[in-house]
Parts: sequence; structure tokens; C-alpha cells
Amino acid sequence: MMIAIPPVLVLLLEVIQKEHYPVNVFLKQVIILTGIAYLSMGVHQLISNDVIYISMMMPLILIILKMFRIQLPAVYAFPLLILVIPTPMTQQLGLYTLFASGFSLGCVYILKKYSLKERLIHIVKRVIN
Repeated sequence: MMIAIPPVLVLLLEVIQKEHYPVNVFLKQVIILTGIAYLSMGVHQLISNDVIYISMMMPLILIILKMFRIQLPAVYAFPLLILVIPTPMTQQLGLYTLFASGFSLGCVYILKKYSLKERLIHIVKRVIN
């Protein structure tokens, strides 16, 4: 299950640094990460030549990101990741990406939404008024 962690970790570190993390961005990121992981798996099964596979996947990922109007540099790692992990593990890459990104980015979303700092500021304002 650890195979999906590198691209998800890169995105997680980007998200942690943001001040706000809306739910629509969270959902879009999880969907795109998972979708491109599944797409990379499928295309790799169809194309056996690694050079052609990478040459096709990189522009395809760029097009998908432009269509969704989002920047996720971490997704460019999935086609390369498929080449270095053992073949039996590639079958579960999409599912593991869904779990890893949903859990880790979901935790950040919840922490950002229910931030202790904001709650304390709100409580102090109520006490002052």
C-alpha cells in the first residue's frame, strides 16, 4: 500500500502550507490523483514499449490537468512509478492512491476546516463582546 505514498506525500506537503483548503479542491485532487493512477495502469497494460508509454502519458496528463484547471505536479510521477514497481503491485495502484489521498488529504481538510486557532479566536471574540 506504500506505493501510492510518494505522489500523495508531495501533494500533502503542498496542501499543508495553504491557509485555506476548500472541499471542492480536496475532492478534485483526490479524483484526479486516483483517475490518473488508473489511467497510467490501463495505458501501461495496453502499451508494452516504455518510451512510447511515457511519451504518450506526459502530454495526456497535461491535457487532463488543463481540462480540470488545476495544477498537480505530483501526478506526473504515476507513469514513472508504474515502471519501477513490481508488476503485481501495479494492479492496486489506483485503489491505494484513492485510500492514501482520501485519508491524508481528508485529514488536512478536517484540520483546516475545524482549526483550533480559528475556534480560539471565535471564543475570545465572544468573551470580549
